[in-house]
Amino acid sequence: MDILENPGAAQDNATVPDRFAAPNDSAAPNDSAAPNDSAAPNDSAAPNDSAAPAQFLLVQSRPGEEAAFRELESVARFAGLPQSALFQIRLDAEVDAGNVDTDWEALLAGRAGVILGGSPFDAGAANKSALQIAVEKEIHALLEIVVEREIPFLGLCYGIGALGTFLGATVDTHYGEDAGPVTISLTPEATTDPVFAGLPENFTALVGHHEALREVPAGAVLLATGEGAPVQAFRYGPCAYATQFHPELDAEAIIYRLDLYADRGYMDLSRKDEIYREIRAAELTDSHRVLENFARVFGRQQSAQQGG
Repeated sequence: MDILENPGAAQDNATVPDRFAAPNDSAAPNDSAAPNDSAAPNDSAAPNDSAAPAQFLLVQSRPGEEAAFRELESVARFAGLPQSALFQIRLDAEVDAGNVDTDWEALLAGRAGVILGGSPFDAGAANKSALQIAVEKEIHALLEIVVEREIPFLGLCYGIGALGTFLGATVDTHYGEDAGPVTISLTPEATTDPVFAGLPENFTALVGHHEALREVPAGAVLLATGEGAPVQAFRYGPCAYATQFHPELDAEAIIYRLDLYADRGYMDLSRKDEIYREIRAAELTDSHRVLENFARVFGRQQSAQQGG
């Protein structure tokens, strides 16, 4: 669905099987302390500053070691986390290795939330590869757990299509956007949401996607919109978030991906130099706050639940 994704990176835990290792803090999240109903989470509980950073699960579906590692690096940097706080699972690599029916229960145990990165897959594609079908099956199984148990979730670009279609919304090419900086406008509902705390009413973010949601899913709260794509961010329930724009990317990160996927139609190649100048001139600090806020809010929530 979007141009911007990256899988890879060595994993810290050495238990068997390695990809299902729980973080050092082995206490599982307390389901009974999950955020209430559809209200946004409460950001008032501060953890013990000396505690280890919360662990998040980073789910990726992009072939390519370097691209995957670069995404992990970018997510960690703009979330304000060490790379060791992200446990990476590359679904494309897992499927290629014959590891289907992912044990999401084990992967989620003790982790503060899930971040779903981008993918070269188009959710609305008429003809999907066997790899894409298998990966989407795994993501669907993950989202069933995330939504039912109200596990904190942030989908990035491809992630908005994954969560949106799971919730019954339509994804197609009607609102695709060429790669580059755009203006994102917050809705009134975003002003009281801690994941969008500190953001101005209008800010600049990077986009680049063939597809987009036609409408916000039923029961979801629209948090941000844009001229080119009306659904730029939404929340479902208390803590399932998704953005069409990229809070995890800076100029050099998106330029790397545009060069890597130059034949994928994400921009007018005749305007490449002009587009790159526009990207490098864009002020993106506000867009990065979304990822930082998500990690902070739900990292604190987990720490409070576990008595940290």
